[in-house]
Order: sequence, then structure tokens, then C-alpha cells
Amino acid sequence: GLHRETLSQKIKRKKEDMTVFLLEYEGRIAIRKRKEKGLLANMYEFPNITKKMTKKEIPKVLQVWKLESKQIEKIGAHHHVFSHIEWDMVGYKIQLSSMNKEFEWIEKEEILEKYPIPGAFIPFRKKM
Repeated sequence: GLHRETLSQKIKRKKEDMTVFLLEYEGRIAIRKRKEKGLLANMYEFPNITKKMTKKEIPKVLQVWKLESKQIEKIGAHHHVFSHIEWDMVGYKIQLSSMNKEFEWIEKEEILEKYPIPGAFIPFRKKM
């Protein structure tokens, strides 16, 4: 209602576009640890970049990570609001033909049991 709108007008949130990658190789999913300082410090996340990518642009990003896709599938969008920032996220699930050293490659069950994934990424985690 009204109260909520007046509240959100007070906080000018920074908006950030993001593309989230569910990178899969032989049943393992790539995750990485966030920085020690700042938002969601020390938690694990799926690799992502602060830009909205189209399906066509994705191979370029994978190239930077020295990865090659076998299959790219769009897995939806998610809008996540923090106190001072909003993430406008789009996700892709990508089957790969190899792994790299840049990320940790973890079995799906293990991610669910042992790795603290921030709430913002949960809608994508469900698509593992």
C-alpha cells in the first residue's frame, strides 16, 4: 500500500543488471566464493557478470573463462532487492565440454548441503 511506496522513495537504490551462469560439467556445477568484504561477503555464488547478456553473447563470456558450451538454455529472470541495491538478474544453464581452474566444481547434492548460497541466487539454484 501507500506506506510502502513512500518508504521506497526515500531509499534511492542502485540498480544493477546481472547475468547468472549455471555452468554444468558432468553433474558438477561451478561456484565461486565472494570477496571477504562487501555485500554477501564470503558466501558462495554462481559465476555472474554485471551485465544482461543475450544467448548469442554468452560464448564470448565463456571464452574468457576458457570454457566451451555444448548447450545453452535460458532459465528465467529474478529481481532481488537488498537495502541499497537491486539486482535485475537473468540466468542461463550451460552444459559444458570441460571445466576450468577458475571456479570450484561441486556436485549438486553437495551444493545444497554444504555451501551457503545467498537468497538472491536460490531461484537459479532450483534449476540445477
